[in-house]
Amino acid sequence: MDCGQCAEEMLDMISRMNSIPSVQAWRFIYATHGETAVLKFLAAHGGEASPGDISRILGRTNSRIANTLSSLEEKQCIVRGHDAGDRRRVTVRITAHGRKVVQRRRQEILGVLTRIMNALGQDDANEYMRINARIFEILSSNSIYAADTRPQQGSAEGKKEAKNG
Repeated sequence: MDCGQCAEEMLDMISRMNSIPSVQAWRFIYATHGETAVLKFLAAHGGEASPGDISRILGRTNSRIANTLSSLEEKQCIVRGHDAGDRRRVTVRITAHGRKVVQRRRQEILGVLTRIMNALGQDDANEYMRINARIFEILSSNSIYAADTRPQQGSAEGKKEAKNG
């Protein structure tokens, strides 16, 4: 099978995996967007940030982050306040409850991943991790894009990619 055929098979496999109920539940637990992403960001970055910084770094719109922050505030996972040095600047701080939510999600994710790795067996798990590390290396270097095929920032495709990224 050539690389193009492998890519087609991979795309098909991703679609089929996304239709499995346990994978749908996994996507909810692992969520890299929305509330979980904001809480993980805050926990990893000193526990405090401005809404604008969260929006910019996570690549989400200001309105989406505002809605997410409102929901997290209702759940007592974050508190909003004003910067002591500049009262005009709003800051967002993760609460102890928010940190517990992040830790609980992390434990849920580790549990699922451990079960998957155990089902694969040690050799396949190691091979899977080797391949993932290689994919990360390729994606990090941007070497998969030819100069003329990379979506340009500001183009409709580039905006779509940034939005979905």
